[in-house]
Amino acid sequence: MWEMKMGDLAMKERLSKLAILDTLLAKKEPLSKEDMGLDYSYTQPSLSEEYGDNSADSGYSQMEADILLDQTEIEAARRQYPPQPEVEFGFPKECYCGGEPLVATSYTRNDPGRRYYTCENIDDGDCHVWKWWDVAATEEIRALSRHCGQLSDKLKVPNKVCLQ
Repeated sequence: MWEMKMGDLAMKERLSKLAILDTLLAKKEPLSKEDMGLDYSYTQPSLSEEYGDNSADSGYSQMEADILLDQTEIEAARRQYPPQPEVEFGFPKECYCGGEPLVATSYTRNDPGRRYYTCENIDDGDCHVWKWWDVAATEEIRALSRHCGQLSDKLKVPNKVCLQ
């Protein structure tokens, strides 16, 4: 649904730009400054001019401090979840939000009846676990197989053992 809305917005923006282009192409003579609205000429300030320059009356330092304060508050308000490697490999044991993963069934056309891990808090807009059950099971089985192979290699007796 989100992709559909984004597609609609992109199409609307494109049509708007095409309408503006058609209007501009229909004009016979070049646009005057009044047609364009404002005079968009710009000149660089000279080095001798006091522009910003962190002077006391410029207000720049206060504005910069306010922006930095706002950014700090925004960063502090964001939730930071600790990395959870067990969520990314095998069966998820804990969601990124700290909740317990649930097993649900897919009802999509491409994957009907396929089981997956999700979180009960999935609708709150934060980052949550989502993983196909069969992918998690395959990862777990491969890891167990490797581990069993390593253990059996450790248990094998070397060929040249002297018993006395």
